[in-house]
Amino acid sequence: MCRFDPDIAENMATQIKSPVTTDDLVGSKIDRYVGQQLKRTSQQVRLSDFVTGIIAVISFALAFFIFAAIIDAWLWPLTPFARAVALTLFAGGIGAIFWLTVWPLMVGKINPQYAAKMIEEARPGFKNSLLNYLELKRDQRPVHRAILNEVSKRAATDLSQVSIDSAVDKSNLIRFGFVLVGLVALSIGYLIFSPKSPLPTVMRVLAPGARIAPPAAVMIQSVTPGDTAVFFGDRLEITAQVTGTHDVDDVNIVYSAQDAQIVEAVMPMQYSGANGIYSAILETGPTGIQQPLNYYIAARDGVSPTYAIDVRPNPSISINSIAITPPKYTHLPARTIAGYGEIQAVEGSKIEINAIANLPIDVAYIVPLIADDESAESGEYRELRAIPMKSDGRQASGQFVAALNSNRNRPLFTHYKMKFRSTNDFQNDQANVYAIRVIADLAPDVEIVEPAQKEIAIPVNQPFPVEVWASDLDYEISSIDLHIDHLGTRILDRNLELEVDGQSEGGRVIAGLQLTPSDLSLEPGDKAIIFATASDNRISPGSDLPDPNISRTENYTLIVTDEIANPKEPK
Repeated sequence: MCRFDPDIAENMATQIKSPVTTDDLVGSKIDRYVGQQLKRTSQQVRLSDFVTGIIAVISFALAFFIFAAIIDAWLWPLTPFARAVALTLFAGGIGAIFWLTVWPLMVGKINPQYAAKMIEEARPGFKNSLLNYLELKRDQRPVHRAILNEVSKRAATDLSQVSIDSAVDKSNLIRFGFVLVGLVALSIGYLIFSPKSPLPTVMRVLAPGARIAPPAAVMIQSVTPGDTAVFFGDRLEITAQVTGTHDVDDVNIVYSAQDAQIVEAVMPMQYSGANGIYSAILETGPTGIQQPLNYYIAARDGVSPTYAIDVRPNPSISINSIAITPPKYTHLPARTIAGYGEIQAVEGSKIEINAIANLPIDVAYIVPLIADDESAESGEYRELRAIPMKSDGRQASGQFVAALNSNRNRPLFTHYKMKFRSTNDFQNDQANVYAIRVIADLAPDVEIVEPAQKEIAIPVNQPFPVEVWASDLDYEISSIDLHIDHLGTRILDRNLELEVDGQSEGGRVIAGLQLTPSDLSLEPGDKAIIFATASDNRISPGSDLPDPNISRTENYTLIVTDEIANPKEPK
């Protein structure tokens, strides 16, 4: 510690031969010296009191949470209201201590008289010399210079003999330091040796509205999905991380229906074998979750917060009506069926499906399905290219044509379903499947009734008749054609005029033609093949172009013989 020497000031005044007196130089240096020491003392006092205040705040926080943890874990789990009250008390206590101890030091100044008094109390031999000096400096009345210099010298001399660090009273800082050390040791001991961690209590108090489970020997964390919503009939996987002393058989989901039809039902959870993760598939029946539920995870004394499962109606699209318009050639009337999805229609019919969904539609489409022989029994289907539907709000409509496959042995697609995506991105993953039955337009029956024999011999100049009968079991015969081939060359293609056979049922028609071999450029010894074809009036599905069913008779053989003298006209 530096000491004040008045001889230095006197020698300086003599050397520079200044008009300033030695007393003036001595007084100025004493003022600076005393001021610096008082400033250092004030800074030490501010630092000591500031650290004491911070320690008091930390000590209060630790003591508060230790007390709250004991109550929450062992006496009475804090309700949300109690946690809110505890947070209010905690914030009020911290604020009060900070306001009384730390805030004044941040905005105020240390009075020099307070610092001087603290220095003099540290060294009783001062006899108030420092306080007297400050009082004389503050006194507005004139004081004789000699008296002021004498008091200044005495104060400076006494001040030079005191260590500023030891002059500041740190007893409060030491006491609070011991309190803090004790509380830290208690907190660490509680954290290490207590089976119930105090950390959940800290979080529960700081966030009184959060759903945080009270302290327990078994901790249940990371419950997923927590609050959620599922579609009717869905199954829900629930997982949780469980730590603490417990057996793998202790962890269960406890669930109740919000309408009280199910109360505290228990479902065991399975250990995944890693990081304390348990999981289970929650369902309330063979078809999944069917009503809103509340659930929580329980393991010994550990209980998670309670979560809610909302059950939404499955996104669904149902058939409002189906309009079936048969091809015009069938002369069948159009018809509309309502509320029924299975379709039975004549080949070539236009099918228009009008549907309504339970959610606003973003996009909808018809999915044609094929049930192969192997997959029909298992209910599995092969999907074909989707048919887009027009949508407006919750309504949609789409069209397709009832058709047979290329082999005409089954429908082009045997079943169908409707899929849609709602405007909020939900999809009907469990779409109903409907069957389609397509009634084929049967091929006509056709036969040559005249001549009666499969092989006939006709003179080259003898006329002979050919008569063909044809009928169609479902619709109408549109044409009958007679064909004659000779040596692989078609020598006759004749469309015959039709006549309805009023004597028969089933719409049979008759067509006939009288032929002479010579008119066909046939000569004696030639052989020709005679056959007929009949076409019905089927129209190609999806177009107005004819695509009839065509049937063919057996072949009849014509053998041309020599000319006769007087040929007779056939009856």
